[in-house]
Amino acid sequence: MIQREHPERAWTSLGLARRAGVSTAWLAAGFRRRFAMTIARYVLVQRVERARGLLATSTLPVAEIGRLVGLPDA
Repeated sequence: MIQREHPERAWTSLGLARRAGVSTAWLAAGFRRRFAMTIARYVLVQRVERARGLLATSTLPVAEIGRLVGLPDA
């Protein structure tokens, strides 16, 4: 569903629900049951994990890493 390789994308519940062909309420409830967190929380966790990896393995500035993962505010 939400690609871990693209956490920088502006994922929204509405966009994901449309893509899956379900209602936002159904998607949110099912997502919470499956992952024990909201969609927004999952996206944030993926972004932070990606940023953590980049911080450990690159020499990019923090601001650039934030931009790359969808967290532009350092």
